[in-house]
Amino acid sequence: MLRRKLLLATVTSTAVALLAIALWTEGACYWTPLTPEPLPEVPALPAALRTGSEHDALYPTVPRPYALELHDRALVLGFEHTQDPSDPQLEVLRSRFAAWSPTLVLVEGRLGWCLGGPDALTERFGESGTAVGLAWRSGVRFATLEPSFEAEAADTAEAFGAERSLAFYFLRVFVGDRDGEGLGSDRYAAALGLLRKRASRTGLDGTFADLAAFDAFWSANGLTKHGDWRELPAEALWRDGAGTWLQRVAEHVNAFRDRHAVARVAHAVRGGERVLVVQGLSHTILAEAALRVAVATTAR
Repeated sequence: MLRRKLLLATVTSTAVALLAIALWTEGACYWTPLTPEPLPEVPALPAALRTGSEHDALYPTVPRPYALELHDRALVLGFEHTQDPSDPQLEVLRSRFAAWSPTLVLVEGRLGWCLGGPDALTERFGESGTAVGLAWRSGVRFATLEPSFEAEAADTAEAFGAERSLAFYFLRVFVGDRDGEGLGSDRYAAALGLLRKRASRTGLDGTFADLAAFDAFWSANGLTKHGDWRELPAEALWRDGAGTWLQRVAEHVNAFRDRHAVARVAHAVRGGERVLVVQGLSHTILAEAALRVAVATTAR
């Protein structure tokens, strides 16, 4: 019996080792979700974000990805989000990564658990996954541009109050899961679970007791023109400072994330890093002036 157990243990450990070697050979990656790194401070932007109308006018005209090369210290690539491994934007990323030789890669998104090769990374995490995969295989450090979710949610709650903040975060996940068919057959149970999870993560527990309370809030806050929140169109959650309060929350959240991203890049440059930044095209267009000033100031 002992011999059999030893044989089984040997076979199992050998199989695990061979699998690890095979995955390494294929360039597979494994890591836990990226944890936002706290910054000493997140100051006001050194230059204003572009307005929505300025963004919309520029958006169709710029190349994909939109590249900002800043004082030989930071290269920012703004992508039209893609999860297609054959997207030509990603070939630009690969060539710019090789030519730039970064010491640190900063990406949009907190990503998540991962085990997979280069294509799997892109299919799951988009261009950020591709960038992190390149960094991982090259021994380059990588991190997220994002603030912690708790810091973001606290800032949003301060600006809009607990109910509207939680409503935004709940609906953003609910609509994404609904449209991605990730809710399962019992949409009521899934929605209730998401509401409670969002409340817990944002520190806003007890804001809505149940979905009936959320229904009452929805009716009382001028959003019934969208119909039932369960059928809310995704564009109702897109940034628009002149739109509904839901869209104003989205605008505010994006602006907070942009402010944090600019501070994160400046902090890295100040620390002597040669930075490659991979983020969405809209963020790059909106924050271009702030990025240019922040890097110019810290690269001296």
